[in-house]
Amino acid sequence: MKLFRCRLDILSLILSGILLTGVISAFANVPKTMSYQGMATDELGTPLPDGEYSFRFQLWDHPVAGTILWDEFTPLTTTSGLFTHQLGSITPIPDSVFTKYDSLYLAIHVGPQGLSPRIPVASVGYARRVGTLDGASGGDVTGSVTLRDVTYDELKVSLNASPGSPGNISIARGDGYWGMSISGQPYLGLWGPDRLAWFDLSESGSASVVLPSNAIQASEMLDEPGVGSDNTASVTLTGTPQFLAGRTMTAPTDGYVLVIATAHASILHTNGTQSTCILGLSDDMSSYVNSTMSRISLPSIMPSAIYEFPLATQAIFPISAGSQAYYVLGSRTGTTSAVVYDVQLSEVFFPTAYTTVSAPTPLSGSADISSAPFDPDAERLESESFNRKRLEDELARISAELEAVKEKIQPEAPAPSKD
Repeated sequence: MKLFRCRLDILSLILSGILLTGVISAFANVPKTMSYQGMATDELGTPLPDGEYSFRFQLWDHPVAGTILWDEFTPLTTTSGLFTHQLGSITPIPDSVFTKYDSLYLAIHVGPQGLSPRIPVASVGYARRVGTLDGASGGDVTGSVTLRDVTYDELKVSLNASPGSPGNISIARGDGYWGMSISGQPYLGLWGPDRLAWFDLSESGSASVVLPSNAIQASEMLDEPGVGSDNTASVTLTGTPQFLAGRTMTAPTDGYVLVIATAHASILHTNGTQSTCILGLSDDMSSYVNSTMSRISLPSIMPSAIYEFPLATQAIFPISAGSQAYYVLGSRTGTTSAVVYDVQLSEVFFPTAYTTVSAPTPLSGSADISSAPFDPDAERLESESFNRKRLEDELARISAELEAVKEKIQPEAPAPSKD
């Protein structure tokens, strides 16, 4: 052991020491003290007489000058010159001492005399700050963490968060673009060799999430497009607008509903009278929407006969999250008889518009609803029930997938002991 000498009044001390730490386990807390053992002798090598002496231990940032980083006083008893002390057991050693300074030096005083030179603190003291994690089995990490790897194919993870404020998260390949991280807002970026994806909460709307093309399936979304339909075999038209078909659309979010109606019209025309058959749409059963009215008109000069024509109309209606009914309406003028066959109504919900959507023109006319075989409340309940069932099925599927993932990542239980 290396010897350290100093003059202590008449007596010269020779102090030899070993700086140790407790064994660090991946399954236990790191010890907060460091064990120091030394021997005090006179200059001839004779141990000091057994007894109690006043010791002072200090950590400095320089071997001969510098600043005191930690200071501790304690009485110690020597036996045949030997003494042992747990550094930090009286005055805790701050963690910052090991995280901020690359080099530390231990100074020891016995009584009023300081031993020289100061003892360099080797890596055993820095075992409180882990350099590698080989074979670690998990645990909790509190505070800021940065994990990096310089190899090309490894992921890099940077977690930078402070208590009480949003943090940053970036995940990238070795060739990833770290400058995309947004300070002050949570951020997650994933870079692959061919595609990338990120979540940026400093943005709003679609800009907050960027995913690879074709990354989302309808079954993975809770606001994907949805459809509804209705049909009627035949309806004899009257002189005022009347109900032909209808469905209630329950939208999971704000969006648009494309409503399409088709029918086959049969008109009994009489020469000398103009005959007209009208097919139209509405979100109010009392009247048509002007821009949706599709007409077939036979001039009065046409011979008396039965004429048949196809009719079709469509419109895009803005919709707010919730339920809204849409109807196909029909009416006739002039002719004594008009019948529509095979009335088909189709509704398609879209959550997103990629260009300007022009709303239908205002409602017009009046409707005869006395003969309408349609219950809007019942339709609404049916639509809401269908939508609720779809969401429940989707959540059940996601839950099953999560359970399957948990089973895959959970470690296998150890084999039972044969003892």
